[in-house]
Amino acid sequence: MSEEIEGELASEPVRPPARRKTSRARTLTETGCLLLLCQAWFRERCNDHQAAKMPDDEIRAILAETRAERHRLQQESIDAFVLKAVASALASFGIENDERKELRTDLQHLRRWRKSVEQAQSYTFKAVITVIVTGLMGAVWLGVRVVLGK
Repeated sequence: MSEEIEGELASEPVRPPARRKTSRARTLTETGCLLLLCQAWFRERCNDHQAAKMPDDEIRAILAETRAERHRLQQESIDAFVLKAVASALASFGIENDERKELRTDLQHLRRWRKSVEQAQSYTFKAVITVIVTGLMGAVWLGVRVVLGK
């Protein structure tokens, strides 16, 4: 901080804040001191900024990194929300967090059972078609034998 500002701050008397019914944070003197400190801080930062300028590529990299971090945090919060929603939905059906593995094995068993039933239906359909075709072929063969036998 510059000596000029420090001298001004040291020369001003510091009065205790006046009591008011509304809670104002600072008196005029404290606000003036704060304003001078802020101005000095900004002047120092502006000089530092002008002395060391960052290249555009570095600024773009920092912005991209910040966006990626924000996206990651947002994704984590979405995942947490979805997980909580699914857990509450399962709890409303009477399925607690401890029973998830059992539920998964039950659903896997049901899927295997459904696939085996579908496979049995397909084999049954094929067998029925085979019996019908064999019966028709037998009737045609018998009809041909009768016609040729006369």
